[in-house]
Amino acid sequence: MAALENAPMVSRFHELEQMVERENLGRFDRFLSRGYRFLSNYGSSSWKPVIWLLSLMFLTFVLGLVDGGSASGELTGWQTSLQGEQWQAQIERAASLALQATLNPLGIFGTKGAVVAKSGWLAFWLFVHGIFSTLFIALLIFAVRRRFKVG
Repeated sequence: MAALENAPMVSRFHELEQMVERENLGRFDRFLSRGYRFLSNYGSSSWKPVIWLLSLMFLTFVLGLVDGGSASGELTGWQTSLQGEQWQAQIERAASLALQATLNPLGIFGTKGAVVAKSGWLAFWLFVHGIFSTLFIALLIFAVRRRFKVG
């Protein structure tokens, strides 16, 4: 199939090969293999990581609405809309929390965000969100690379 450049069938054979090899692995490797299949179908599905990432962002948005975040420091320009207790500001803070945790996982690109978590459990969730969003983005990149790999 690789010689015929039939990428979908190459991906299918790779998936089947991984499923067969999984039975010869140790417990931890078998666990990782099952997770890889569940999250991105062994790199054959580029939609699964996208769906997982969007679901994670939606969950964090909802948690941000429930617990909320607070605007940090002195805000200027568009960031002033994050202040206040009206529903628009709460929605913007929740969306900002979800985007910050996705686009800046673990504070790699800077530790000062426009919005910070109000509670410890939400701060912990944002940490978990950062780890999983990085994982889902990596799985998406692997799947797209696998899909459009030439040769």
